[in-house]
Amino acid sequence: MHRILLLAGFIAGTACAAQAQDTAPATPVDWKARLEADVTAFHDAIMDSHPGPVDPLNPGFRPRAEAGLKQALQRAKAVDSQGGWWWALRAYQAAFDDGHVQLWSRGDTLTFGNTWPGFLTAWRGKAQVVAAREEGASLPPLGAQLIDCDGTAADALAAERVGTFRGRWFLESQRVTFGSLLFVNASNPYLKPLKTCRFKVDGAVKAFTLNWKPISDEALGTYRQQANPQADYRFGVREVDGGWWISTPASTAIRRAMISRR
Repeated sequence: MHRILLLAGFIAGTACAAQAQDTAPATPVDWKARLEADVTAFHDAIMDSHPGPVDPLNPGFRPRAEAGLKQALQRAKAVDSQGGWWWALRAYQAAFDDGHVQLWSRGDTLTFGNTWPGFLTAWRGKAQVVAAREEGASLPPLGAQLIDCDGTAADALAAERVGTFRGRWFLESQRVTFGSLLFVNASNPYLKPLKTCRFKVDGAVKAFTLNWKPISDEALGTYRQQANPQADYRFGVREVDGGWWISTPASTAIRRAMISRR
């Protein structure tokens, strides 16, 4: 049985966290009813515990919450899969653009089929370039800069297809972290497959027809690592510009402090 767990409270001024748990269903899941119940519970927890609805300096919070709820309930009318349920909830969470409003799955309980066109892009400054690819002459080469796909400019495309489901797309850190998902579809029924994309290759504009195909989680992880290699964070102390740089990585968070000499 799938269920959404909501934890609401005040953390660092604002908080509402939602955690999705999924175990193998004994009977077919009514995804319409599940989405309606889960997004309503999510919305109620936000209204009950988040300061946004009563913050006079944030008049747009309540309308944004209501608009997100309305969209999710509208999607529930046609939802018929785990992917439709999950990505509708993700879109609701992302719309708040609030790092204290989170939604995640417990362990490896959510399984989606990934598809991709054989390459991934990543943000390099303000440009999106091909940063990982499999072998194939029909694919854009490494370093090719994305211009547009099916008539939508690269920046708008990333905001629409990734930012809508991740939130806080105005932050460079979000674009760098999740930008490589632009050419990945993890069973999201709200994304239509892109057909043709144009890239700048050696100063010339060239169009490429996309051929979407399955890719395993393991292979996708390898290509994403190639597209956005992570720094090798280690515990350590080193002298930097007249001070000491202390690096203390902890789980997924990297905590660093700069201590100046006195």
